[in-house]
Amino acid sequence: MIFGYRIGSTFRLLLSTLIICLVVGSLVAAHGYLQTDSGSRSRFLLESRNVEVSVNAAVEAAAENRIYSLQHLSRAGVDMGDYSDSGQTPLIAAIRNGSRESIDFLFPKFQVERTLHVKSKDTNVSAFEEAIHSGDFVLAEKIHRIVDEFNVGESMSVADVLTGTASLSQDSFGHLRELGIDPIKAISEPDENMPLIVAVARKDGARIKQLIQAGADVDFVLPNGETLLVTAIRSGDPDLAISLMNAGAAVNAPLTEKLPRGEPDIPVSATPIEAAMIEGDLTMLEILLHRGADPDRFRSDGDLPLVTAILDGDVVITRLLLEGGVDFTDPVFAQAALETRNVPLLRTLLEAGLSPDLEIEKGVRLLDRAVQMFAMGACKALVDAGANVQGTLIFAMQEGNAEQMDFLLESGVDWNELGGDQGSVLMDFALSTENQELLEVLLRRGATADALRTDGESWVSHLLREHNHELASRLIEAGASIPLPSPPTPIFW
Repeated sequence: MIFGYRIGSTFRLLLSTLIICLVVGSLVAAHGYLQTDSGSRSRFLLESRNVEVSVNAAVEAAAENRIYSLQHLSRAGVDMGDYSDSGQTPLIAAIRNGSRESIDFLFPKFQVERTLHVKSKDTNVSAFEEAIHSGDFVLAEKIHRIVDEFNVGESMSVADVLTGTASLSQDSFGHLRELGIDPIKAISEPDENMPLIVAVARKDGARIKQLIQAGADVDFVLPNGETLLVTAIRSGDPDLAISLMNAGAAVNAPLTEKLPRGEPDIPVSATPIEAAMIEGDLTMLEILLHRGADPDRFRSDGDLPLVTAILDGDVVITRLLLEGGVDFTDPVFAQAALETRNVPLLRTLLEAGLSPDLEIEKGVRLLDRAVQMFAMGACKALVDAGANVQGTLIFAMQEGNAEQMDFLLESGVDWNELGGDQGSVLMDFALSTENQELLEVLLRRGATADALRTDGESWVSHLLREHNHELASRLIEAGASIPLPSPPTPIFW
């Protein structure tokens, strides 16, 4: 009986153990089944609604704040930290569109935290940057803390934030400082990826203004040697240029290249005035001159602005530079106007006060050079401005160039400025030097053939006495009186 009791106890123990094993096994199996079935059910549900089970659908759902779809996509095995075809992660899409519930759903997930440092492929902006741009500083701080604490991927960089495409408020800069990031340091470090350089490359005037307000150097020199002001002018952004000047940008930057003593210092790149002239921006040129830009400062090509304007034949820019106080007394400017034969430019310089008798080289004045160049318009402009005609007549006469004298007389110069009558002084010079070409010009222009020498003797008589029958005959052909032979001297016995 005792034996039977023991057998019964053992059997009951075995039965209890078996029941427990069956229950535990059933629970484990049920959990696995439920897990598998949950993913399967979510996938089935999504497919029945024609929703693609992919990260593309997750990004779209996150952007539209469709939590129900996000939950089912997650259960169906979609990687919530992956990129969509548009280059976004679900979290970036949610932040960008202000989908608060989607952000709260996605952020705790390991897949999302694993890729917090990655940037969207469409705008090259990370979740941290998007949070800063959207003003969600709580989320930004949370992301920054996780990335910094676990060294996930690359460390957060203020340069990344400041080179983003979205606008930043001044609160954003303050928040960055609270996170221990110094925007000014990041802005000022010379690196091709630094915010200021990136903003300039993008021609993002609004971002440049913001960076300047945050403490960036308003006279920062870009890798190509240009200042921000020059770049703004060359980019055709007058609003940015004016903002930079209002912030204190130097209107005479950049620095110059030091050359040997006695030679001018040439800027290492275009000056603001040079940039405005290249772009043909007359309004900007006027603003620069009004704000104190030096019109006498050499350009990067080694020329003076006024010389360039004259050689380009630009009367308007020439006038603006003259009004801006440029020193136009250097002979090089008048010489340039003569070389281009630009009479309106020459008249503009003369109206501004250029001396018509300016000596452009030793012994040669402007009118002399105009005669040498046979520049009729320039000659008339100089004569109208009161040039010393007598001096030029003497210059042309001493040159002995018949063509120059003919041209000078054609331009309206009165040969009697030299004294005498009917060109007698010029005739005296031509005959005394036996310059037949000059004589022909003077006779054709109406000079008197009965010219007298300084001693009162007619030139015909003198030439006959000197046996220069060729010149004497030419004067007689031109109407000179034939001298009568002197009567014989009477002989008294």
